[in-house]
This record gives sequence, structure tokens and C-alpha cells, in this order.
Amino acid sequence: MSSSTHLEFFLNKLSDDLDTLASDYPELESPAKAFGPWSLMLLEDIPLEDAINSFVDGGGDKGIDLIYVPDNPGTLTILQTKKYQNTEKNLSKNDIVLGLNGIRWLLHGNIDDKTVNPAFRAKANEFRAALTTSFPTVEVYFITTGQQPADNGIAEIELFLEEVNSPSEKVFSVSVIDVNELLSRFRKSLQDTSPNEITLELSKPGHFEHDTGDLRAIVGSVSGKTVAELFEKFGNAIFEANVRNFLGNVRINRQIEETAKNPEQAFRFWFYNNGISMICSQLSFRSQTDTSKVRLENAQIVNGCQTVHSLWHAFKSGELQNDVEVLIRIVEESDSEFVRLATRYNNNQNAVQQADLVGRDPHQIRLQGELERDGYYYETRRGDWKQYYSDRDEKISKFGDNYTLKVITLKEASKACAAFYLLQPVIAKNKTVALTTPIEEGGLYEDVFGATISSARIIGAVNLLRKITAKRKDILKTGRPPSLSIYEDWLPHADFHILALISRQYFDPVNIDTNSEIEAFFFEIGNRFDYQFSRIVKRIGQYLLARKKEPGYSHPRYFKTEQSWHEIQSIIGRRSPIKITD
Repeated sequence: MSSSTHLEFFLNKLSDDLDTLASDYPELESPAKAFGPWSLMLLEDIPLEDAINSFVDGGGDKGIDLIYVPDNPGTLTILQTKKYQNTEKNLSKNDIVLGLNGIRWLLHGNIDDKTVNPAFRAKANEFRAALTTSFPTVEVYFITTGQQPADNGIAEIELFLEEVNSPSEKVFSVSVIDVNELLSRFRKSLQDTSPNEITLELSKPGHFEHDTGDLRAIVGSVSGKTVAELFEKFGNAIFEANVRNFLGNVRINRQIEETAKNPEQAFRFWFYNNGISMICSQLSFRSQTDTSKVRLENAQIVNGCQTVHSLWHAFKSGELQNDVEVLIRIVEESDSEFVRLATRYNNNQNAVQQADLVGRDPHQIRLQGELERDGYYYETRRGDWKQYYSDRDEKISKFGDNYTLKVITLKEASKACAAFYLLQPVIAKNKTVALTTPIEEGGLYEDVFGATISSARIIGAVNLLRKITAKRKDILKTGRPPSLSIYEDWLPHADFHILALISRQYFDPVNIDTNSEIEAFFFEIGNRFDYQFSRIVKRIGQYLLARKKEPGYSHPRYFKTEQSWHEIQSIIGRRSPIKITD
């Protein structure tokens, strides 16, 4: 396939993807505006829900489309996108200036400026709070379906960087991702899967064999090309046992790829990279001196997914250097518990999130089966939904026209359940890693996903949280009802507090226990929702109108503290629990 054909295919696929996103998520308003969240997911390690929550495009957005502030903000991300019909058009100087001026406003503008839209103002508050308390770096991306900017556009970027960075500290970086780079990143996602029976060619005869009697392993080296061709042939089926699917071109993956493409650094790849760990049910090879080939049956890569994809990307671009060597360790063992532990202990190179480590836990697999029987897809491992249900018609056939409402991620479930059942809204909002960390390691995993957790409990808590979020977004967008819209500056930070307050007022964990009782409870809560929401928002809003006048007060910082939860509980008080008859 020629490069022009590849580009045409990509643009058609991009158009289809954006049409689907805009159709599935009306808040994005149009396919052109859906280009922002699509791009953010491509660039960073975040799920769709976080990308959409970062969306601030609209009237009064100061030329910025998305602002992403992660739970633990080591890096903040700002995106401005331009979808040109003419792919030969350079990103214009005016578009660059508009976006950079928006960032200048983020740093120094009047945060209470009512000409900016509420979603943007809320994210601006969050951005400033993170910037001044966590001291993160800031990555700015201009994404375009056109070409790199002309010299005058590049000059504006250089001027901005000189303005915001000091010689001793470079906080801000600016990157332009053009259509050619978008195409390159997109192509890696198009691989088919196939059964795995693998023959690996080691770089040279001679490798280390370790045999304990119970376990057998070999350690050797393979060429980067061998690794790339492995993925070319078998695709994502080779990662089924991994804790997560490929996360996209996050920062470490870009570093892996750049090293593999650099003629002056490629020979050092073996020393820089942690290598690849594989598990197989059987491995076969002759003596160390007779052959360099190893045959594997039922092989899985349990660590190294990011390395494999990054090398494949360099290979497909024609820039993978011949002297790239990769350390590989192959363990012969089919026991599922050993595979689980090996996967857990091997994954430490690419910022593995704690949720990834429990995603293949038998408890999570049980919940996945329960939720599927109830008509939901439970994504226990990041990237699975996208990989296994990439076709829209297949999603509709399996989960219905509103299939986006039928997808629940492990992260979303843990946060909703922690806020509702454990009454821990501050942890649910700001310390999500604790929710998937075992108690023995200082976390709350067994409390969140204890013996009583069920599909009905997850569905109820998640859907109520979604209802709160949707109501809040509608108020901010429409200004209706006016009695609640006056509190728009704090509402975006309080979803989990409101969820926990509804639970505290109405949920009786002693007398509402069976799945049918849980379902009946959430049905009744739905009938009372508008009244409950309005009452809670008015009382909190009146209280925070006074707090806001205090020197140094900030809504984002306030809702990150346990003090906020204690104060709000006393303001709202308790109500009689709802009685359900099974």
C-alpha cells in the first residue's frame, strides 16, 4: 500500500471515528470538536472518560480545546487541535498565537472572568491549583491534520518558551503533531490477532539457561527487528496475559522509540531497556551451541508490551536500526497463579497503575462475568474495550445503541463504590491508587471489592455517579435552573461528595443487602434524584459563597481535603433511610 493510500485510509477512518464519538457523546457537539479527545487519548495514558472530562472547547475557551489534570499531576497537558480538510496546509501562525495566548491567560488571567465558559473556568482553576502546589511540567500540543507550521509559527513557539521557562528550569514544552505523525501513530493499532506458536531466532547461539526442577527459563538477546516482526505476525493476542493493553505513545514509549531509531544510540538499547519477559507452556531448543532458535507454545508477553509496540512503530517507519538488541527472558510454566504473579512482579517499567495489577485478579474476572450477564462490559484492563470491540456495529449488536452507557471501567467502579459504600469521596476523587492497592500495602482494595460487592452494587453506584455528573454538566451548559447555576464555580469539583451525601442520607447497608434490594433502592433514588440534588447543591453553595471570600481559598484545593467532607456532612445532615421490601 502506498503512502498516499495509507493517508487516505487513515483520514477516512479518522472521520468515521470522530463521527462515532460525536454521536455517542453529544457534549462534544460535532465531529470536528471530537478531534480533541481523540487526539488526547492517542497521546496520553488516559481512558475516554478522562479525555471527555478534559474537554473545554466552546465559546470563551481562550483558544484551548482540552486541559488534562491527572490525579497525581506530575505533568499537565494542554491541547489545541485543528482539523484541516487540506492536509498540505501548514498549521497557521494565527492558530498558534491563539492557543499560546490562551495559556498565558491560564497563567495570569482573571479566573472569575464570566466571558469564559464554565467548563473552561473549572479546568483553569484545577490547572492553577495543580501548577502551584505540585510543581509539575506542562506539555502543550498543537494537533493538526495539516503540516508543521511555517517559520513564523515556529518563531512564536520559541518566543513563548523563552517567556515561560527560565534558563535553570524548563517547565513548559510545546510539540506540533502533524498529519504524518498522526498517521504513523495510528497504523500500529491495525494489527490482527492470530494463534501463537512462536519460533524465536536469538541474536547468536549461546544463552543462559536456568532450571530449578520446577521451573525452567532461558535468557538471551533478540534483535529489535525480531521483536517487531513478532508483533507484525501475532498482533495483540500475544499480550492477553499482560496487565494492560498498549497505552499509546505516552512519554516513555516515545523515548523507547527514539532510542531505537537513533543511529548513535541504538547499540545502547540493550543497556537502557528492561527487555521483554515471556511465559509459555513449553519451550524447546537444542544445546546452546547447536542452534539459536527457540520454539515456544502458548506464549504470552507478561512484560514489555510498550517496548514491543514502540519497536514495531520504528520498524514500520523504516527507521529501526539494525544494531538494536533486546534482552529477553522466557519462562516455561503454564500454572495460572504463577503467570499472574509473574505479570505483577515484572511490570515496573512504564508507570504501571495499581489498577492494572488487579485487573486480571480472579475477583475482577468474576465481576466481569456478572456484569456481562447484566448487559454491561466491565473493562478490567486498560485498552481492552478498544481492542476487542473496535467495530461500532459489533458494539451496537452486543450492547445496544447506547453502548457507551454499558461500559464500566475498573477505575470508574472503584471510585463510585468507594464514595457511595465506604463514604470516602475525597479518596475517590484524589487518591484513586489507594482503591486498587491491597490493605496490607496501605490501600483499600479489599474494602472496595469485598465479599458483598456485586454487579448490582457496581451498576447502581456508577449510574448514580453518572447521573450526578450529567446533571452538573447540563446546569453549567444551559444555566438552568438559575437557582443552581450560580454555584457553577465549585460544582465540577463535588461529584463524589454529592454521591457520598446521597448514600449517607438514604442508604441503609444493614437492611438493603440482596441484589434485588439494591436494584430497588437505586430505582427509588432515581425517582427522588432532582429534589435531592437541588437540596444538596443549594446548601453547599450557600456555605461556599462565604468560604470563597476567605484569603487563599480555592475550590479545587478545598475538595481535596478531608475537612471539606466533614464540613459538608454537618451542613447537609441526615435523612431517614429508604426502606425496601425484598
